[in-house]
Amino acid sequence: MTKSTNSQTQHFDALNTQPVNSAGILGFQQGFKHAWADPSKLYSSSRNARFLLDEARGAIASGLNLKAEEIAFTPSFPYIFSHAINGIIRGSGLENKKIVLSEVEQSAILSTANNYSNFKVKVNNDATINLAEFLGQLEQPDVGLAILQLANHEIGSRQPIAQIYEKCQSKNIPLLVDATMTHDFSNIAGNFDALILNPVAWQGPTGVSVLAIKEKIKFMTTLKRDKRESKKFPASPQVALAVSAAAAFDETYQNLVQININVSRAKKILIDEIAKIPKSQVIGKLDNSLPNIISATFSDIDGESLVGEMDKHGFEISSGSSCIADEIAPSHVLKAIGAGEQSNIRLSLPLNVTEEIATACGLALKKVIEKIRQENAIISY
Repeated sequence: MTKSTNSQTQHFDALNTQPVNSAGILGFQQGFKHAWADPSKLYSSSRNARFLLDEARGAIASGLNLKAEEIAFTPSFPYIFSHAINGIIRGSGLENKKIVLSEVEQSAILSTANNYSNFKVKVNNDATINLAEFLGQLEQPDVGLAILQLANHEIGSRQPIAQIYEKCQSKNIPLLVDATMTHDFSNIAGNFDALILNPVAWQGPTGVSVLAIKEKIKFMTTLKRDKRESKKFPASPQVALAVSAAAAFDETYQNLVQININVSRAKKILIDEIAKIPKSQVIGKLDNSLPNIISATFSDIDGESLVGEMDKHGFEISSGSSCIADEIAPSHVLKAIGAGEQSNIRLSLPLNVTEEIATACGLALKKVIEKIRQENAIISY
């Protein structure tokens, strides 16, 4: 693929990576300077590292209204999905029980669920679950675990977490929520038993994940067990990454209202620009989606060409599947909603996006699609 020659390249694949915010960078630097020692040891340098690690844990716990001991820093994706599912099942003795989940969960979650008896609930054309079917499955006596994304990672559509959690509570079924696609947890309101978070979403670093498990849930790692990370993972995390993640989390939450306003405005601009492109469709409903994700389909367009041409114009976007690297092919999400035959793009907006940049991206997208269609002599307009 041709490398962009634009010195002002804009990264619109922020769910995979995005620039770390200023607090996250400072936290990373301070972490390496002051917390380089193994936090599990007893000497002074280690105690200092452990103090900073505990401070980071407490900051994220406070933002989620949880206890510090309910937060664990773990390795990144896709490993954490498997670790979380296996740990809950093993700790709660659910090996012979069924998992209920949606058919549009992230690939690593679906893969792990396939190691157990499971039922995958169908979704609507915006990737939201069939709520009646999901609730009905939770009534079955053989269900041991429910898994549901906070919102779809490709479409951005919010799932009815509150209704699902209420039913899970009444049936004593733990609910694992994948919240790795969002920076905003202000409305989750404790509607989960276990929660998986990705610091990248709030402009934190890569290489670390956050696993939140309420103390009532029994968890047993399939690895060697010890007391580190609240017995959720048998190794100390890279403290600098944990400190960076917590510092970035604090900065994002302090500015959350304005961030959401800015990102929502940018999303609206892009949706309006996409609507001007013939044979285009934005998937999902604006009033029920995250402010940072846009998914659109285009007829008569090759996805790989679209990604390459947008890169030349200074915009890095994602096509095909958001969770399968280097593969331009219809994802299981697109197939599930009946959009697998059209080229798709996902724009996951960086939190520092501006209206000006959003407008430029929309104009570039229109220009690129027109160019590709003309070159292919499919249509001309």
